Amino acid sequence: MKRFIVFLLMIAVNLSIISGCSTSKVTDKEVETDKSINEQKEITVKISGPKSPAIIPLLRIIDTNGLGENVKIELNLYHSMEEMVTLATDKDNAFMALPAHTASVLYNKDIDIKLLNVGIWGCMYLTTIDAECKGWEDLKGGKLYIPGKNSPPDMITKYFLKKNNLEPGKDLEIVYSNHTEIAQLLELGNIKHAIDAEPFTTLHKETIDGFKVISDYSEEWKKTEGEEYKLPAFGIVVNGEFAANNKEIVDNFNKSYEQAVKWTNENPEQAELLAIDQLKTKPDLIEKAIPNMSFIYESAETAKKSLEKYFNILVDYNPETVGGKIPDETFYYKH
Repeated sequence: MKRFIVFLLMIAVNLSIISGCSTSKVTDKEVETDKSINEQKEITVKISGPKSPAIIPLLRIIDTNGLGENVKIELNLYHSMEEMVTLATDKDNAFMALPAHTASVLYNKDIDIKLLNVGIWGCMYLTTIDAECKGWEDLKGGKLYIPGKNSPPDMITKYFLKKNNLEPGKDLEIVYSNHTEIAQLLELGNIKHAIDAEPFTTLHKETIDGFKVISDYSEEWKKTEGEEYKLPAFGIVVNGEFAANNKEIVDNFNKSYEQAVKWTNENPEQAELLAIDQLKTKPDLIEKAIPNMSFIYESAETAKKSLEKYFNILVDYNPETVGGKIPDETFYYKH
């Protein structure tokens, strides 16, 4: 079963914004916790996420004892799709940070999870080192490098190309690679156009001569779909059995996560200190990238409209990108 799921995830999962995290103590106002939780005997709650800036709000919850003094939090980081599936199928793993489309894949493959919230949006960009390139129309006749065939960046990019009257294979050539190789090719000047994501985009602005953003996908999404829709990136899922038996902890986690997202936006320098040990990134990179990462909290119910728009577009290109179908109502945790 797990091997089958991993195979599907190789098509559907884009872990391109994965890059690092930490648990160093940051002094600040502690997140308020429910008194009744503090009166309980000590319990351990397992949470997990990718080695990327998406983990920062979870680190903030740990750093502030956000679930209460008597709730010990065990953090697990995944570095691969197989590790992610193993954690997702572990009923003892209570909360998990995942790309939004990956949450749909797992749910549709009968993994007992529910989407709790979405905390990161967008974070994808059309970029170039060509000084003459001003917009989508200037890609005509060229090559566009994309990280991950059949990944959301691939699907959404093709969707935007169509919206801008460009046909892959006819008007331009699509070449698939990965972030590391694409960055090297851009730095050498061997390619001109590529799809990028945070925090890499912030880094590349500093390290690659002439590198610039042509289109912010969050803005492009609003232009094509309407101002009321946002482009989902990362969310938090909760194990269904855990949620059924620990409603108070789940609700408290959600409140703490919302506060942690707000804190991350307001304190990028401290957020980097919280994450730097495990991210192992260039100094100040995370601090500079956070304002561009669209950390915006929305409950699953509030985010549902944007999520369904996103899932429908992915399904049109490749149904397996979301696990074969649009997730039903029970996918969304009822707060």
